Amino acid sequence: MFIQDSIYNEFLKSFEKGNIQGLDQIEQTLTNHNSPLSQYWLAYAQYYKSIYFLKMGNKKQSKKIVQDAIALLEKQESKDSEVLALLALMQSYYIQFTAGMDAGIISARVKENANESIKLDSNNIRGWYVLANNDYYTPKQFGGGKKAEEYLLKAISLPEQKLKNPIMPSWGKSDSYFLLISFYIDNEEMEKAKKIFIQAKELYPDNYMINQYAAKFQD
Repeated sequence: MFIQDSIYNEFLKSFEKGNIQGLDQIEQTLTNHNSPLSQYWLAYAQYYKSIYFLKMGNKKQSKKIVQDAIALLEKQESKDSEVLALLALMQSYYIQFTAGMDAGIISARVKENANESIKLDSNNIRGWYVLANNDYYTPKQFGGGKKAEEYLLKAISLPEQKLKNPIMPSWGKSDSYFLLISFYIDNEEMEKAKKIFIQAKELYPDNYMINQYAAKFQD
């Protein structure tokens, strides 16, 4: 099983169990390996722990955990395309804990890191997804919403991985489909939304987020 899938599965189980013991165990295992890749997955696991606490209404703990995850990646001396994409994703998530000028500063860092990610590897779907995600959620009065479609179409045209490898990241493609459907619905382009939904459904028939839109496209 992919490391990524193990983390996500434990994240889902945490809501059934009411605790994060499974994620804690993964984190402990990763902490024992001091390689850049293990640090990447440690940050990824912490990101999902942060989401868990946010969903459970504990914003203070959620903020602290994602701050730790961001710091973990920021201190890596040599950041490759994958590290920069994950760092940008977590910084984008962190914006909700900020306001005013601070939010603008973090948003600029998201763009900078995501752009650097695709500069290092123009076929990294995760860099394109994070750029799109940041643009989509940036308010229109601050210039948001202009590039999301372009970035998402690029993202869904790319493979999850160049070569299948269970220890490397593969996230971003189903998220890109979901966000593109959302974008078209927001802009009342229902034919385009339906076309992308059908493509997404073929690739990810059991994806909860994508299936939320099923009722909208029933004939």
